Amino acid sequence: MLAAPERRHDFGLVLQGDSIEHTFELAHEELSGQCVMSLKNDCGCTATDLKVVNAAGASRAFSLGDALDPEQRLQVRVTLDTSRKSGEVSLHSTLLLSGGGVLPLTLSGTVREPLGCSPNPIDFGRLDRGERGEFVASLTASVPGTLTMDTTALPPEMLASVSPSGSETWELEVALEDAGRTRTAYSIVLPLRLETSFGKVYEKSVVITAAVKGAIASDPEAVSFGLLCPAALAVVPRRAHCRISRAEPFSEAADMALGFSTAKGSVVELSSLLIIEKSAIINGDLAIDLMCREVPDVAGPFRGALSVRAGTSASLISVPVFGLIGSATECVGADPRAR
Repeated sequence: MLAAPERRHDFGLVLQGDSIEHTFELAHEELSGQCVMSLKNDCGCTATDLKVVNAAGASRAFSLGDALDPEQRLQVRVTLDTSRKSGEVSLHSTLLLSGGGVLPLTLSGTVREPLGCSPNPIDFGRLDRGERGEFVASLTASVPGTLTMDTTALPPEMLASVSPSGSETWELEVALEDAGRTRTAYSIVLPLRLETSFGKVYEKSVVITAAVKGAIASDPEAVSFGLLCPAALAVVPRRAHCRISRAEPFSEAADMALGFSTAKGSVVELSSLLIIEKSAIINGDLAIDLMCREVPDVAGPFRGALSVRAGTSASLISVPVFGLIGSATECVGADPRAR
């Protein structure tokens, strides 16, 4: 198969969430007289737009399969969404030519987090009931800005504060004053917000986890549905399972209440996306089967929790539940079992 020379653009260093755009311009001879029959992108994070430019500089939309005149040039504008990229990035938009040739157009560079947290998640490990725990994490910004955080999701026994420790660095101090006061397992999302001096806002989520010894536990500790595809692309429904155990076995006579809560930033309410298909007591444990309903055509992450309560008492346990509803592009070629 004939391959034309690769065209590459290095966009250098950018911040995660920025949109990168570059236009490749190809002369008639670079295509060796072949027509562009199709274009393939590496992932849904890139979008392309094709135009034909004549010798006078006038442009028009290009249709796949059209032939270029010798004096015409093909412009391929590639746009990269970096919101889900980090580190070294190299992505291809490949033109497939009529004679069997291929012409890769490559965008490469480095994507850096605007705001980093180390460590993340912050894990207190297993604490005795009533024990106090403290943790200090480091926050580092890649650009100057003002840092704020939203503590509304923190339970009353958990406190968090940030204090400057240097140029564009902070210490994030988290204290758990009375482990087990309102729950027996913790999986808290603490949203951070960095507003830069040039008016752009970047968001970062820090996860805080802890478990109370001798208390109720979930296996797995968090339920992931992975990638869910819109209903039009779904092949089989996606299911997930968890098993709740505690020192005092569950009994069939127990008045149990199960429900969903939705975290801030979720693209869909968990109660409208998921159902509790079945729950049963097995060898003293509470086994729960979850199933997704029809997946809406709205792309983005969903997250929240499955709460297990005994009667009208406070939550016995809150099991994190999360996943991603993919766009049509992200779902193309996905394993049908993951839809």
